[in-house]
Amino acid sequence: MKFSKKNLSPVAIAKELQDAVSTLPEGEAWEDYFAGGAGRTIIELIAGSQAIKNHYNLMRVRESTLQYAKLDSSVTELAINKGVYRPPAKSYIIEITFEAYSSGWLNRGEVIGSYKNYDLIVIEKTEYIFGNENKVNVTVGTLEKFEKIALDATEFYQIDIPAQHIYISGEFQELSIALEDGTADTIDLIDEELNLYDDRLPNSCLRLTFENFTRLVFGDGVIGKRLNINDEVNFSFISFGEDLLENFSTSSINLNALVQASEILGYEVLRKPTKYIDKEILRKIAIRNSVDGRWVQTQDYENGILREFGQYIYDILVKDEYPSENITILPREDYITPEVKLEIDTLINNKRGNATQINTVYLDPYSDQRLTLSFGIHYVGSDTDEFLRDIISAYRLQKENKIKYSGYYLACADIAVDLTHLAPGGKFYATLDENVYIEPLNSIENLNINYTR
Repeated sequence: MKFSKKNLSPVAIAKELQDAVSTLPEGEAWEDYFAGGAGRTIIELIAGSQAIKNHYNLMRVRESTLQYAKLDSSVTELAINKGVYRPPAKSYIIEITFEAYSSGWLNRGEVIGSYKNYDLIVIEKTEYIFGNENKVNVTVGTLEKFEKIALDATEFYQIDIPAQHIYISGEFQELSIALEDGTADTIDLIDEELNLYDDRLPNSCLRLTFENFTRLVFGDGVIGKRLNINDEVNFSFISFGEDLLENFSTSSINLNALVQASEILGYEVLRKPTKYIDKEILRKIAIRNSVDGRWVQTQDYENGILREFGQYIYDILVKDEYPSENITILPREDYITPEVKLEIDTLINNKRGNATQINTVYLDPYSDQRLTLSFGIHYVGSDTDEFLRDIISAYRLQKENKIKYSGYYLACADIAVDLTHLAPGGKFYATLDENVYIEPLNSIENLNINYTR
């Protein structure tokens, strides 16, 4: 008996089965197709079972291809197979300034307060001194602790750890294995593939981030730390939800561990939180820009920096020639802190296949060299004002805040010609035949294009 293995409708499958039964030889067919009849019940049971089976087969085929996978976890795992790792999300980093009434230390991972329903967690061990103006950096999130006894440890053993919130943060993470003498063996946690010459490799564990859970992948003792049966795994990490991406208010900070022993002088947000890379962006990067089997290319630097730090950057320039010694970045006006600059430098110089030390050059977003230009043009035609404003706005976005490696002229007449190609119902004319020379590595901060009819 044959029927479609792709059909997902139990009703359609039941119709195929009923037609098939009616063609059976005399003595093997049945005719009790009425509701509740034995023959009809058998057909409906087979149809329902086959529809479910077809559904799972379709899901398995779809989720096994990077181009068509729908589930976030499928895209993430398939991207990893291409050598593209989704970095953890990033939570707030807040600098707290305080005058302490005593001297001491704040330990890494110590919870010193709360923000709404989240913890304030110390990022690095910090000393504070009586009478001095002290500073400590904290991150915001829910500090979670996971413990597990490995009962069936094998080579490349995996542990999936659920989180309270959708995003797993990269600001704080600690992994250790408890030893019989009461001490702990600290394991290096990595978020991307290490090469075979990296000293951390034998004692490392790969951490992969998904929505609402994180995965630890141990190794075989050579490529990654190997787990043994009865090893006690202890993992501490931070998670946070969508609500933390809303506006930050210092009035919601409660420093219950500091307020009685110090005077709080102020707060400064060093970095705002960011989500994971969007699933569709991750898919495109994995399909088009996998670095497996080749040297790192220009677009790998650009994609890597922009997907993690795009909220800080107007534009980035990597020269076409490779290897390139410099990467030029134009920050947004809210500037890039030294902490974020260090993260960018670490990212670009840790890429696989990177044989050249890369320097990062930051342009000043407040520099007088950034240009503010105004041009006047005249339009004759039938296009509406709303349409003209839209195409001029789109044109401006192509010119503003872009870093240019070589100098070029921007002329009023050229603008008129470019816009004419975008306006089907008319034509633009330059009211003044003026132009300006753009120096290399300068950028246009504002381009005002005023038109009349």
